[in-house]
Amino acid sequence: MTEHTIDPIPTGILNRQPAACDLMLSRDVPVDAAAAWTFLTNPEKTALWYGHWVGTGELDKPVRISMAFENGDNIVEMIPTECDRPSRLRLVSQGGFAWDVAFDLTQEAEGTKILFTHYDVDLDQLHEIGPGWEFYLDRLVGAVVDKRMPAWDAYFPAQQNYYRALTSGN
Repeated sequence: MTEHTIDPIPTGILNRQPAACDLMLSRDVPVDAAAAWTFLTNPEKTALWYGHWVGTGELDKPVRISMAFENGDNIVEMIPTECDRPSRLRLVSQGGFAWDVAFDLTQEAEGTKILFTHYDVDLDQLHEIGPGWEFYLDRLVGAVVDKRMPAWDAYFPAQQNYYRALTSGN
């Protein structure tokens, strides 16, 4: 699979809570939930769209992810805090940034809906975080359907204004 340039449309929404805002994005894949699940939990398949990971994958045990598409220090440690195969995976990062993210998979007639949530997203950084998750989730879809992957330049800085507009009025 090679990268190509597309003109992706940003899809993220903010779920506003009294104490925080959650960033939510969804994607549809034309496979059943069990097949989609492997792209979130199998190190060889996560390497196709996000990065290869090492560790046991057990709850509350850290995994080290070598993020394949980032510059600089590209190792991040994540701890799986929820796992309900094949419908929910929640991970919390360790180290320099504390991200809390989840993937919820719902089986539908034509495949699987993947709802991604970044809990308590930093609104000051949303204009950078949002395009990043759009990029990675489109890479996830590309990996599942074995199609060409999107290029980063199609997302950043192109989608920054969309994500800035989501935070207006905060």
